[in-house]
Amino acid sequence: MGMTLGRSGEHALHLYDDEVTLTTTVASFLSPAFASEQAIIAIATRAHLASVEQRLRTVGHDVDDARRSGRYVAIDAERLLPRLMHNGLPSAEAFKNVVEAPVAELGGRYGQVRAFGEL
Repeated sequence: MGMTLGRSGEHALHLYDDEVTLTTTVASFLSPAFASEQAIIAIATRAHLASVEQRLRTVGHDVDDARRSGRYVAIDAERLLPRLMHNGLPSAEAFKNVVEAPVAELGGRYGQVRAFGEL
């Protein structure tokens, strides 16, 4: 299944069959943000984050510099998920505090935020 991306505020769903497709698709989605100085948030498993970051480096993006400057935030989905739950159910309040607040802060600093989430 493909993705349609581009306009501000747009969302997309992408289903994948293998890890290479996921890594390539996510890196392709995030790449324009690295090139344009947008802020980037990636929420994924540690293994997927490592693969995506390696792919971004391969195409010439300085992932480590973006991380050091605070423009790129990588969040381990496996550690994040329990923080979003309350009594075994997803909590809108927790999501607002844990995910929305950092996105808003980055948006305020960099204008636009490109985000990928795997939960």
